[in-house]
Amino acid sequence: MWLNPSGVVVTGADFSISFGVDSISSGIDDASSNLQFNRNATVADAGNYTCVATNGLGTDQRTQRLDVRVVPSIVASTGATVVSGDIATLACRVRSQPRPNVTWSSVSGAAVTDDAKYTISLSRDAGTNSITFTSTLEIANAMVAGDQGAYTCTASTDFGTVAASPALSVLVPPIAMVSPASLTVNESDAAVFTCSAPTGTPPFRFEWTSANGLPSSFSVVSTATQSTLTVPSARVARHNTTYTCNVSLDRIPSLTRSSTSSGGLTVQIPPAITSFNDVSILIGGLPSLACTVRAEPAPTLTWMNAAGEIITANATGRYFILRLSSGANFTYTSEVVFLVAVRLADEGPFTCGASNAAGQVQQMATLTVN
Repeated sequence: MWLNPSGVVVTGADFSISFGVDSISSGIDDASSNLQFNRNATVADAGNYTCVATNGLGTDQRTQRLDVRVVPSIVASTGATVVSGDIATLACRVRSQPRPNVTWSSVSGAAVTDDAKYTISLSRDAGTNSITFTSTLEIANAMVAGDQGAYTCTASTDFGTVAASPALSVLVPPIAMVSPASLTVNESDAAVFTCSAPTGTPPFRFEWTSANGLPSSFSVVSTATQSTLTVPSARVARHNTTYTCNVSLDRIPSLTRSSTSSGGLTVQIPPAITSFNDVSILIGGLPSLACTVRAEPAPTLTWMNAAGEIITANATGRYFILRLSSGANFTYTSEVVFLVAVRLADEGPFTCGASNAAGQVQQMATLTVN
C-alpha cells in the first residue's frame, strides 16, 4: 500500500496502484508497486509518499519524494498614483514554485537596485503552503520627471520567466489664483471672480467660501481647470467681503493637497440726491437749504448759489455750510444756512453737487424770496 504525505492510505479514482511479482532463481519473489496519478499533480500533492510492504515475516517501507514545480505567472500587478514628493509603492504578485527571483527595472529600462531612491522586497503570502509571493518597489520622493511611467517587474525560476508593467502616476499639487485680486463694482452690478490653478495636475475640485456665506443667488460654474463665482446683483451691506477659493486635486479623494487664494469685493454706490426741496421765504428771513444724498463711499458735496458762485464756509460772509452728517442706508446730508437777512438778489436756483469714486450728480432747488 501507499501512504500520502499526511500518512493516509492512498485510495480513490485520482490514483492507480499497480503490483507485480517476478520470480528469481533463488526462489525469492521480487515484487514491485507503482503509484500513478490519474490527474495533473498540484502543489498540494507535493511531499513524501511511502510504499509499505508486508508479509507473514514482517513489514518494510521506503519513501519517495514528489516535488511539484509551478511555472511563474503574474497574479496581479498594482500601480500607484501619488503626489509629487511622496513615497510611491508598486507591487507584483507572482504564483510560482519554487520561490522566484524578482527583479525591477525603471521607466528608462535600467535595472533597479536597493539604494536611497529605491527599496525592493519579496515576501511569501500568508499560508503554510502558499506559492504566491509579493514583490514591492518603493520609490522615494516621486517626481513627474524621471519617475512617472511604467516599471517592469520580472519573476523567474528554472522553469520560466514572466513580467508585468505596473505604472506610476505623479500628480502635481495645484497653486490657486483668484482673479481679480480686488474688484470694485457699483451697487446692483454683477461681480465676477475666476479661480484657476496655473500649476498642478487637473482635474481640480473647487470650493468657494466667504465670511458672509454664499447666498443661493450666487452662481458657481466649475470645469476641470477653473471655477467662476458670480455675484449677480452686488449689495453694499451683504457682499462687501473677501471671497476665498480652495483648489484641490480631484483625481483621488484621499490625495487632499490643496491651495487657497482670495479676491476682495468692494461695492460702492454712485451718488443719488434723495432730497433737495425748493424753499420760499419772506425778505429779511434766514433760510436754509438741505441736500440729502445716498452714496458709498461718503460723497463730497459742493454748493453753488443763484449767481453761479461756489459757496464756501464763509462766502462773502453770508452763508454757513453745516458739516456733512450721515444717516441710515448710506445717506448723507449737507445744509446751507444764511447768516444774514435774505434779499431779493439771493433769489434763484441753488445747486447741490455730490461726487465720490463711483460717480457724481447735481440737482437744483429754487429759493423764492417774497
